[in-house]
Amino acid sequence: MSQKGNVILVLLIAITLIFAGFGAYQYFKSLKPHQQVNTSPLPIVTPTATLLASPSATIDPTIGWKTYSGTYVSPGQSYSFKYPNTYYFVKESRGSDTITNTSQTDHKLVINQKLAEDNLAINTIEQIYTGVDTTDKSKLLQTLVSSSFGTWDKDYGYSIVAYDNVQVAGINSAKVIANNAINYVIPLSNSYISISFMPANTSKTDIIDAIINSLKVSN
Repeated sequence: MSQKGNVILVLLIAITLIFAGFGAYQYFKSLKPHQQVNTSPLPIVTPTATLLASPSATIDPTIGWKTYSGTYVSPGQSYSFKYPNTYYFVKESRGSDTITNTSQTDHKLVINQKLAEDNLAINTIEQIYTGVDTTDKSKLLQTLVSSSFGTWDKDYGYSIVAYDNVQVAGINSAKVIANNAINYVIPLSNSYISISFMPANTSKTDIIDAIINSLKVSN
């Protein structure tokens, strides 16, 4: 073959390759996206641990407090409650005690002095039922309140500001605001206890609630 024929053959081959490459380019370009093969690596998903919130524990406000114990009527029967360990215990007589956050050691001065709102005096009294009809439980509590704070028509100078039926240690009791004190009257099997908090306008209501909630009765 002559030199001229070789040149023509080379040109034909080159032109053929160019058209073939162009055709292949147009074909792959025309493919839809979902027809194309994705060769990129899949992302690695690392599982994360989910922490469940635990319920908050209720803190007992009486932890570290002192315990007052009283007995009433029959041996083996008793009641107790907790009070702040910074408070002072004042013994008056059998069946009546006073606990206070003042340093006063004379019981009568404690309960008779004009306590400020940031003070708190706690007086406990135990009484045996005398001349009280205990068969009618619906009237028993009102009778006990009347005997403790005067009759309902405010004899003897007592002024009952408020009266509520409440549950104390699972016992139907009375909460009475009278004589500048918050008083709880709690009937027991054959006697009752009265726990008074003075003054009535004390700012330490959270301590009063904690003391009453800590009351335990062995009946």
